[in-house]
Amino acid sequence: MVRIVAFGGVSNSGKTTLIEKLILLLSDKYDILAIKHDSKNKAVFDTYGKDSEKFFRAGADVVISSNEKSAIFLHNKQELQKICLDFAFKDYIFIEGYKDIVIPRICVARGKIFYEEIKNSHAIAIDDMDLSWQKNSFCGEILNLNEVMMIFKWIEKNAKTPKELGWI
Repeated sequence: MVRIVAFGGVSNSGKTTLIEKLILLLSDKYDILAIKHDSKNKAVFDTYGKDSEKFFRAGADVVISSNEKSAIFLHNKQELQKICLDFAFKDYIFIEGYKDIVIPRICVARGKIFYEEIKNSHAIAIDDMDLSWQKNSFCGEILNLNEVMMIFKWIEKNAKTPKELGWI
């Protein structure tokens, strides 16, 4: 069954870069879904004026399908748990964002850390291994942001299934 882990951190901390590195490292062996939380509703799903964008703007839900890829654009919000359960056939789901949902979470950090970003985190991935800043602020595991295989080993050990998360 699928194993789920989340990534958090302030804007431009390296979350997407870390997830991309993990996917590049693992995609030959594992089937991975990446979920990006668009909390500010900024994502653009297609080029303005293209057929699928016109259909969506007109009010339809849209599926784009080709021999190599597919995309689904829905007008209604999908709950994170439902998305994860719909893709439970995957090996791993990497979630970027959704900072208030309690899932095993790695906070990607460079420079200053904000309590809001680490309050639900179980590990911090940093590239500056000077730990003096965290003595009283974090009790989770410290990971080296440049050691992607080490981070995956943490994920293997700590990621949870939907059942372990209480979603089924």
